[in-house]
Amino acid sequence: MKTCFTFKASADESAPAEILIYDQIGRDFWSGEGVVAKEFAQELAKIPAARKITVGINSPGGSVHDGLAIYNLLSARRNQVTCRIDGLAASIASIIALAGSKLVMPASALLMIHDPSGMCMGTADEMREMATALEKHKEALVNVYEEKTKKPRAEIEQAMKDETWFTAADAKAFGLVDDVTAEVAASNTFDLSQFRRVPASLKNQTKPPAPNESGATTSIMNRTEMIALATALGIKIDNAATDEQLKAALIAHKPAAPPAPDNSTAEDLKAIKAQLETERRARVTAEVQACADAGRIPGASVKDWVVDILAAPNAEGGANILARLQALPERKPGHDPVSGPGKEPVKALSRAAFNALSIADRMAHAKSGGKLTD
Repeated sequence: MKTCFTFKASADESAPAEILIYDQIGRDFWSGEGVVAKEFAQELAKIPAARKITVGINSPGGSVHDGLAIYNLLSARRNQVTCRIDGLAASIASIIALAGSKLVMPASALLMIHDPSGMCMGTADEMREMATALEKHKEALVNVYEEKTKKPRAEIEQAMKDETWFTAADAKAFGLVDDVTAEVAASNTFDLSQFRRVPASLKNQTKPPAPNESGATTSIMNRTEMIALATALGIKIDNAATDEQLKAALIAHKPAAPPAPDNSTAEDLKAIKAQLETERRARVTAEVQACADAGRIPGASVKDWVVDILAAPNAEGGANILARLQALPERKPGHDPVSGPGKEPVKALSRAAFNALSIADRMAHAKSGGKLTD
């Protein structure tokens, strides 16, 4: 799992602490990336309540529930918080952007609002329930936009229905943004294919490299990206410089030689990883053995279950397997074996069958409402 936000607090306590939200909102099931409300809350709690906070946002949106939680966490400190759209604040990220007492947006940034969406499988009644849930979530989002803009709800609802992309000037005119600055916004590298009306400027930033005369592909950097790279490298750039002069400055730059590798640090890291893995194996073994002691699984299967949990592609997958074992009913001596016919499927099933049950659980979750996204 990756933490895709950054907290920066300078030694000067009078200076604002900076939070950078530069990824999708909510955990991505496959990559483990994303800004998760629980982790965000844990880090935010480390910043003293009286300290000023600046929140930089460059996000395509994501989970409504994580986004609303993050919005409410920041909103609770509203008087201390200033939000800034560093590149893109789309979907639920646009809600987070409104959590502070002030929202600042560069002239080259974008903000987007639209209706929440979700996934459902099931009967007509179940789909109607999903539609009702989406309407309630939209109402919650409209409440936030209405509080900021003071616009009529009907006007806000129509803008959401239309999937409206705002420039900084548009957003200020609509009442979403307080100040427009001349700073250059961060470039977009997100997959925006799920949206219906992505501006051409954003599509151009994410299009694949164009072939050159020889048929090979070349990486095309726009001016914004070149300026950002030059700044990161410490190259002084004249604002009046042409694109060719920018390219020449980047090509001529000679980076400092990297420091020699510290083999002792690498060995220390290797030892720490080995220790952590040993501790994890011991912890998993103890928890699986507890399931066997309670009669939830056959004692002879403990070793196999430990291997399966440790071999899971990520920590969350292993935790899910262990949670299923711990959820099985206890069996007292003399009761039917847990792996017997008609009982909860456990080690009597093959690993492939168990994995299939996990997939079925996820499908059942989608059928009952699924994970709402915005």
